[in-house]
Amino acid sequence: MGISRDFGALLREARSAAGISQEDLAGGADLHRTYISMIERGVRCPTLRVLLAICYALQIKPASIVTSLEERVAKRRARERQRTPINTLAVRTQSFERPPA
Repeated sequence: MGISRDFGALLREARSAAGISQEDLAGGADLHRTYISMIERGVRCPTLRVLLAICYALQIKPASIVTSLEERVAKRRARERQRTPINTLAVRTQSFERPPA
């Protein structure tokens, strides 16, 4: 999952918490409904202008969604680091070594 999907998930959560539809959010932010859908699915990444328009339409501070995004990305990266071997090169080298003769 990338940062676009993380932001999209946060946007969906904020919109659901506000109890408004994608269409209502799009109208309040002067955007098209399908653009909101694409952002929520992580297909599109909003510009700063769009981010501000969405936040004002949701009546939330832009800083709060950015902070939430930072926290979510940090957690995801920590989980990814736990799954990745520390010395990936050594693991790869060992798997290609010939067995002793």
